[in-house]
Amino acid sequence: MDSLKSLFGIGSSSHEKLTLQDNDLGTFTALNNSESRIIWNGSADFMGEKVSLIIHGEKDKLDDSQKESVMTILRNEKTIELEIDRSLKEQYDNANKEYSNWKALFKCISISSSEHDINITMEEKDSFYNFNIQFKDNKAIDVSIDS
Repeated sequence: MDSLKSLFGIGSSSHEKLTLQDNDLGTFTALNNSESRIIWNGSADFMGEKVSLIIHGEKDKLDDSQKESVMTILRNEKTIELEIDRSLKEQYDNANKEYSNWKALFKCISISSSEHDINITMEEKDSFYNFNIQFKDNKAIDVSIDS
């Protein structure tokens, strides 16, 4: 039986779920388990929704600059919400679609960080398209749409 477990990697450290407890942002689970860099997944309340937080880091901590960027977004919720609304309205105007506000049309699903920017992903309620709003210095600078 041990040889079968070994063959399928059951009980090996490469298949164990890593968790991290961050003092500011709570519990994170590793999405990948590479030797040097780990992508961590946590959650937070943002704009009245429970959103995923995706931050790179090491086995024992989140990347300091990415964590700070995410915390800045979370602390400036009202400013970010206005930027999200402005960006989504612009996309709807370009598509000649009627826009009321983001809460009526979208669900905020995640905040993800990289070395250079932050992306907030909004899921359109009627199509399930993901509108990825790229932020730099608390300003929305680009929107991409994934279907």
